[in-house]
Amino acid sequence: MGRIEDAAWEPLSQDVARTLALVLSEDTAAHRAYRAQLPHTQMAPGCTCPCGSVHLRVDEEAAAPAPPADRPVVASRLVRAPSGLYLGEALVFAWGGGYLDELELALWEDPALLERPLWQQLVPDGEGPAGA
Repeated sequence: MGRIEDAAWEPLSQDVARTLALVLSEDTAAHRAYRAQLPHTQMAPGCTCPCGSVHLRVDEEAAAPAPPADRPVVASRLVRAPSGLYLGEALVFAWGGGYLDELELALWEDPALLERPLWQQLVPDGEGPAGA
């Protein structure tokens, strides 16, 4: 991953902030810590495709780290189109150090089917397709 220029960083959009809050909605110490980082987090474009993945940068002086995780994906939710088709997953990464690093949209279907706002397309826990 290349260096992201400072000019690319901006405050979280409402869609990204709400998406992160929903994906990180479990009531665990780690999820609470990651949610507490959101007001201190900025975003930058994550890829050139239309999926909307974003890099995240937390002001580490303003926010405490989350407890260590066993894997880089610290939370995820399925994404479903208004038609009911499951499009993929919204994955939240924290690569190390306990700080948010990326919101990735891993899409199995055509990204053109993705509509905004993204948070409205997240599948509540326990409502995913069988085997997902």
